[in-house]
Amino acid sequence: MRPYYGHHGMKQFIRGKPIRYAFKIWCLVRPDGFLVKFYPYTGAGNKIAGKILGSSVTEKLCLKCVSIGLYVHMDNYFTSLPSNNDLFCVGTIRNDRTEKVPLQDISKAARCTCCAVEDKENGITLLRWHDKNQVNLVTNLKDEKIFDIGRCGRGKKSERNRVSVPRPNIVKLYNKQMGGVDLFDKLRGHYRIRIRSRKWYWPLFRFGLNESIVNLWILFRCIQRNISLLEFTR
Repeated sequence: MRPYYGHHGMKQFIRGKPIRYAFKIWCLVRPDGFLVKFYPYTGAGNKIAGKILGSSVTEKLCLKCVSIGLYVHMDNYFTSLPSNNDLFCVGTIRNDRTEKVPLQDISKAARCTCCAVEDKENGITLLRWHDKNQVNLVTNLKDEKIFDIGRCGRGKKSERNRVSVPRPNIVKLYNKQMGGVDLFDKLRGHYRIRIRSRKWYWPLFRFGLNESIVNLWILFRCIQRNISLLEFTR
């Protein structure tokens, strides 16, 4: 979200956000916070016919940009069924987007119980895991190892020590790779460039400056690891 308080057709109002009046910008980001591609939201009328807004955004960002063999991670806003066969992904998905797949209700089952349903025709696997709440994950990856059961630590209020509980590897993969957009937004917000202007395009220009600095800093850290973002910005 890029703050803007003037009048413009692209400006969005989202209740509950830290920045409520702003231009919304869709971003494709690596897990380390490197911005790969972005474009501003100009209205729901530009979405692909027959697809929800999240799926349209994902395809516009990733197709012809993500190399073959790579895959993307997305949250439940962008994930839906059926998935595009040209794009490999791992994502959480909302209950109302599972196309009435007969997934077992495990809300009252023991913690860390899981179940899965596979669509072999389309190559899609839908998994439900019960941690504190039920979470649905969907993927079209062909690697069966991500559905193996691993272990993770969980704490109990009645015990000080952590206990080891079963967890599907796809959950571990999702938690490890997800969060690049939040990291980029955090880095961009540390030393945000402030140029006063009433022109509507200046917020987008400032966004370009900020993201360029963050991307260059991430690349420069491959050479000099101990340089801070503040020092690099100066």
